[in-house]
Amino acid sequence: MKLPHYLTSAFAAFLIVLGSSYAEEATQKIGVVNVRECIENSKLGLQGKNELEKTKKQMDGVLTAITNELVELGTKLEDPDYIDSLSPEVEKELQTKVQSKSLEKAKFENQYYQVMTQANNTFVHKVLMSINNASQHVAENKNLNIIVDAETCFFFTPSIDVTTAVMENMNTSFELEQKANTEKEPQSTTGA
Repeated sequence: MKLPHYLTSAFAAFLIVLGSSYAEEATQKIGVVNVRECIENSKLGLQGKNELEKTKKQMDGVLTAITNELVELGTKLEDPDYIDSLSPEVEKELQTKVQSKSLEKAKFENQYYQVMTQANNTFVHKVLMSINNASQHVAENKNLNIIVDAETCFFFTPSIDVTTAVMENMNTSFELEQKANTEKEPQSTTGA
C-alpha cells in the first residue's frame, strides 16, 4: 500500500520539526549539585546539625534521669530484705510508683522520637529551601536551564558540578541572615 504524497510530506515535516526540538533540548545547559554535601558542609547545615545534637543531648539527659529512677525503684522491688521491711501498703505504693515511672518513660520515649523527627524534618526543609534558592541564583548567573541533584545522576562530567557555587551562595545568605538577626537583637532589648 502506497501512502499519498501529501501524507509522506507531512510526515517528513513532522520528523524535521521533532528532530529540531530534540536538537534544541540537547543544547540545554545543565548543572549538578551534591545536595548531601550542601547539607553536611554548608554553614546552615553545620548549624542545624549542632542544634539537632544539642536537642538530642538534652532529651538524652532527661531520658537517662528517668531510666536511673526506674532502675533504682526496680532494684528496691527486687531486694527481698527491703521488701520484707515494708508494710503491704508501702510495698503496693512502690509497685505503683514503678508502673507510673515505666509509663512516664514510655511516654517520654515517644515524645523524644516525635521531637527529634520534627526537628530533623524542619532542619532538612530549611536546608533544602536554601539549596533551592542558591541553585536558582547559580542557574541565573551561569545561564543554566536546570540544576539536578548529583545523587540522581548515574554519571556527569565534573565540569557541570555547581556544588561549590551553590554552597558559597548558601553561606553568603546564611551570613547575611545571621548579621541581620544580630542587628535586630540589640534593638529589641533596648526598645522594651
